[in-house]
Amino acid sequence: MSNTTRSSVANLLVEGIKLNFGTGYDRYDKTFLKIFDYVKSEKETEQYQELAGFGVHSEKQEGATAALQGIAQSYKTYIENKAYSLRYNVSHELLSDNRYPQALQEALDLGFSAANTMEVVAIDRLNTAFSTDSADVLADGVAMCSASHPSVGGGTQSNLAGTAAALSETSLTAAITGIAGFEDPRGNKIQAKGQLLIVPKDTDVTAQKLLFSTLTVGSANNDLNPFGRSNGRIPDGYISSSHISDTNAFFIRTNVRGLVFQEREKPRIMEDFKNAQMTKEMVSYLRFGRGCYDFRSIYGNSGA
Repeated sequence: MSNTTRSSVANLLVEGIKLNFGTGYDRYDKTFLKIFDYVKSEKETEQYQELAGFGVHSEKQEGATAALQGIAQSYKTYIENKAYSLRYNVSHELLSDNRYPQALQEALDLGFSAANTMEVVAIDRLNTAFSTDSADVLADGVAMCSASHPSVGGGTQSNLAGTAAALSETSLTAAITGIAGFEDPRGNKIQAKGQLLIVPKDTDVTAQKLLFSTLTVGSANNDLNPFGRSNGRIPDGYISSSHISDTNAFFIRTNVRGLVFQEREKPRIMEDFKNAQMTKEMVSYLRFGRGCYDFRSIYGNSGA
């Protein structure tokens, strides 16, 4: 796109505008920071190494030698920090003749664009959670949410709903039960629990009903709602995101670390004035990476 000049926003040069709108939509929480583990990165690419520790002790007979067991390396995940940038040039004449400086300042707000970029890129990892494309699979070779995560100790594990279904008490119960069965690489139960329900905007109301009703949702029976906030099964409640593309899918963030947003360089805005063109140039730059190094950190249902 060419420079931003007076002709680009001619209406800002005359009196009479009651309200300028269409920019500055940054008055919302940064949802991804509630979903992802924040990590400060110091390198171009960070490595996350899974280790398989010890299994359970075996019974030892009197005088016998204790069973021998060693630790082992498991899957290694690399998360690369990628650079994102945007710039604009605005003419000196526009800056001088503009009658609505606040409106122009909001329209040229690179800070909002940078924050929105982090949100879109981070949440998009959930949109590819069921993808088996090479760019989307985890270090173990399967999708982030899959029924066949292999373990060093043998066998497979699942963080994917066995039956794709819309969000309901039944599908939520199945998810919590599945999470409770998570094991470490050696097959030890790890006491995994659901922490946060993540839904698209389309099921925001359903999520609220499920987590905030005292009694069973949509029932005339006087049954206890097992997911009501007072019962604590999903203690952090829920988050809805307009960036989740599948209107029926939902996810549960667990108490296991592993879904990570790593920040290499915070957003910064640099300013320069080009004398030959009499234009002001603004450049925004940031660098970060996001990914998943432990599938146990997330549980997914692809929806009906």
